[in-house]
Amino acid sequence: MEKFNLKEGVILTMDQEEELNIHNKKIFVKPLWKTLLKNNPINPSSS
Repeated sequence: MEKFNLKEGVILTMDQEEELNIHNKKIFVKPLWKTLLKNNPINPSSS
């Protein structure tokens, strides 16, 4: 994250979900399936 000067990042996992704050940077740990469902163009009602 430092190399690209990012303040936030995402780690996709099987089922773990949490929010980490490390060295004033936010890391979102999210299950891949939730991300895929949220961004599904076939099911626009899931936001």
